Amino acid sequence: MRLADARTALKRRRSDRSYSNAALNGFLNDARRDIESRKRWSWLRRTWSFPTTGTDSTNITTFVATLGSRVAAVDATGPVTMFGRRLLVGNRVVRVVNVNSTGLAYTLAAPWNETTTAKSTVTVLYDELALPLDADTALQVVLRDGNGYGRALNAVTQGAAASWDPTTTGEPRDFCVVRREPIPAPKAAPAAADSGAGSGPAAATYLYWQSYVDKQSGAESALSASVSYIQVGTNAVTVNPTDRRDLLCRIYRSRAGGTVPYYVGETTAYGALFSDTVEDEYLGERGPESGNEAFLRLWPVPSGVYQVEATVLVRGVDLSDDNDRPLFPAVFDDVWLAGAEALMLEASDEQGRANAARQRVQAGIKRMMDQDTVEGSRRLSVGGRGSFRGIPVGYPDVIQN
Repeated sequence: MRLADARTALKRRRSDRSYSNAALNGFLNDARRDIESRKRWSWLRRTWSFPTTGTDSTNITTFVATLGSRVAAVDATGPVTMFGRRLLVGNRVVRVVNVNSTGLAYTLAAPWNETTTAKSTVTVLYDELALPLDADTALQVVLRDGNGYGRALNAVTQGAAASWDPTTTGEPRDFCVVRREPIPAPKAAPAAADSGAGSGPAAATYLYWQSYVDKQSGAESALSASVSYIQVGTNAVTVNPTDRRDLLCRIYRSRAGGTVPYYVGETTAYGALFSDTVEDEYLGERGPESGNEAFLRLWPVPSGVYQVEATVLVRGVDLSDDNDRPLFPAVFDDVWLAGAEALMLEASDEQGRANAARQRVQAGIKRMMDQDTVEGSRRLSVGGRGSFRGIPVGYPDVIQN
């Protein structure tokens, strides 16, 4: 059910009171989040894939830091991207949490604690890949070779991963999920102007946003503020993003007259402009609501390009466009509406009517759980008192009585 249709249906359930579209959207999104939080639903699982990058020990040849200081000077701007990167400096690992405007000074996560002020052995570790922005965790991770064959990586806790030797490189065998601070969002909106040539979006009013993106890990920041642009003709639109040292910029745009951000494209180099030639029908996915903070850490540290493929558990994004739909199957729209109705009644302090709606929600969620399996076509009955309604992927088709 589309969000616009859900609002209409919700109004019919409470025809004695008028709510704004924003309030109805709030009830519906709160009810959607409640449903999504109840279980690791099969409809929240997605397959995600991203390539690794091999270690780099050629760009940064001098690293100078003094005892107790969190700032280190380097002799080169280094490879893209250094923000948030882990470095192997001599025999210790440091994390870069900021880069200055020239790219020649790194702020470290912790003070330098050695008396030696200069190091000439610096290796950039590309051992962390950002999980999708809406992903909560990775359920399974596979490494695929050039022939497409996959090998499952071993899941390790963060405690065990702390003992990994960062000097060991090669084909990854293990992984763990770590969390760290996301990339800061841009402080200003991008600028947009008529390019005077080319073919761009149709004449209308559009909003533009930007985010920062780490080319090697795939990490992305939250969106900037938006800028409004009136397209008079049909020329391409030149977008000039606000740059931040060694990060690329990703551009988002609304549909004609809309307010929801959709992916347009990204710059290919630091400081580059972007030309928008995309029509509304070809806009990409929704813009992020927040930055990446969940990462896969791989070990051994990747020594080259490997294709990592993971089954991840995602979170639904807030519904705001009239044509947005929740991720669960449409057959359960009644459960969604009952949840929104209960929240609406509770907000009016009508607990009696809200309790009746809550009972419908609980019964509906139990029905959803009963029908939700990893592989819905593999339903088996097991002898004895219990029943088994699904087989996890990888288990043999054998029943033992």
